[in-house]
Amino acid sequence: MGTTHVTNGSFRVHSTEWNIGEAAGSLAAYCLNTGESPRAVRNTKTMLEDFQYILDKAGVERGWPRLSHSQSYASYSGKKKNWYFGEAKRL
Repeated sequence: MGTTHVTNGSFRVHSTEWNIGEAAGSLAAYCLNTGESPRAVRNTKTMLEDFQYILDKAGVERGWPRLSHSQSYASYSGKKKNWYFGEAKRL
């Protein structure tokens, strides 16, 4: 997998690595069964939807879970109201 030095940090997490391998292996099996190339699966709406259905049925995660907001200790303890970490989104 080709990544930049910066984005590689997000791919070094085991669950992400496993998920990429699971999706890639599933795509390889799908292509062997259908006789299509991975690019054709990606570029053909009906095949992509069929492949995504197979991933969903197998329990393969295809998206990030919805996150709840994170509070700093300062916000939690009441020292600073509504102070949140920059990466987190308020829901």
